[in-house]
Amino acid sequence: MTVKSLYIIRGLPGSGKTTLANLIALSYNTVGVNAVAHAADDFFTDPNGNYNYVREHIAKAHDWCQGQVDMEMRCDVPVIIVHNTFTRRSEISAYEEMSDKYGYTISEIICKGSFENVHDVPDKVIEIMRQRWEN
Repeated sequence: MTVKSLYIIRGLPGSGKTTLANLIALSYNTVGVNAVAHAADDFFTDPNGNYNYVREHIAKAHDWCQGQVDMEMRCDVPVIIVHNTFTRRSEISAYEEMSDKYGYTISEIICKGSFENVHDVPDKVIEIMRQRWEN
């Protein structure tokens, strides 16, 4: 029986979530285990890699991300990585429900690095996220 894994990677903008998610996916894919990474930010990225964030569509982006993960789980992809800020515990609940439904084991990783904020999230917004943070 193959163990199915869901990695939930949490952290503030610039903490290293995307880099870590890509490294985890690469490490599995290198040894022949199918691994995919998803984030709400992907919703705002066009096929050419251009990022165009629209604040009014953030709920739609998170719904889209959950839909991608649900589709991957229905297809029994062995390793799925979700890398969003997840400042509140409740933001993970949909992924926990999907994991229970499809038989995935969850590993939660909190990134605390201090790297370049590639999406130019304003410092004021990051501070609000920091204040909202739930362990």
